[in-house]
Amino acid sequence: MQSRHALHEIGGTKLPFRSSRDMKHRDIEYTLVQGTGRHIWKWSVVLDGSRSAAGQAMTKAEAVSEAERAIDRALALKKMKLVPPTT
Repeated sequence: MQSRHALHEIGGTKLPFRSSRDMKHRDIEYTLVQGTGRHIWKWSVVLDGSRSAAGQAMTKAEAVSEAERAIDRALALKKMKLVPPTT
């Protein structure tokens, strides 16, 4: 089992942050970590093999909300169908 103080990768950088494991939204996993600063929470999500998203927020609740919005936006794009313009 992974330690809560293990290295986590956010934006390509491995950082020794506390993490909230097993975070899921709409069946997509994301990672939430508390930074070394008191008011820094970072999140990351791998949307598919070629796309990912990451960000940071002042509170854990904001970070969760931002990660879940990123997942919702990615899923919404998959549902949209491109219709060629009429000439």
